Amino acid sequence: MEFGKYHTIKSAHEILFKEKGSKFYGLVFPMESEEELKQHIEEQRKKYPSAGHHCYGYRINPLEIYERANDDGEPSGTAGNPILGQLQSKEVINSGIIVTRIFGGTKLGTGGLISAYRTSAQIALETADIIVSELTESRTILSPFDESFKVYQLKENLGLDKLIEQHTEKGVVLELQVPLSKRKIFDEWLERFDNSRLREI
Repeated sequence: MEFGKYHTIKSAHEILFKEKGSKFYGLVFPMESEEELKQHIEEQRKKYPSAGHHCYGYRINPLEIYERANDDGEPSGTAGNPILGQLQSKEVINSGIIVTRIFGGTKLGTGGLISAYRTSAQIALETADIIVSELTESRTILSPFDESFKVYQLKENLGLDKLIEQHTEKGVVLELQVPLSKRKIFDEWLERFDNSRLREI
């Protein structure tokens, strides 16, 4: 995929998977920090007070992926890793999955648990809205009034979002949101004005 772009989850989505009486609630959601994960786990605990396990996997930070899995008391390797594996296979980032298990009276065994947690995560992802997102950075340009049209022209040509516009004694200050995939084009455009009063600040 193009630099700066990645697949992620648009919004939180939950499914129910049943296996031999046990209920597995698979919640997939967008996230950028472990704090968000903790909030979702706390919400699931309140929502399903009879659940014995809230296992999860997550991946964050598209430029330098950080990922973790947790079995939450299930036998080692039977829950968290199968969940994380589904996020990896779909190449989804800035996203997490919590699978909440309510025991149904019949033990599933190691293989059964691996299959159930993997299937729950798989269904949650397959039924979720996966989108392409893009990393951006803020760039600020100071332009004399008589050259400001060049910045507006660049904004339109690259389809950039304007964050801030200020008119000062020195000229127009424009803060633009630049996708990382367009950083090179933006930098090359700036280099053309080395001898100009138009500059980045």
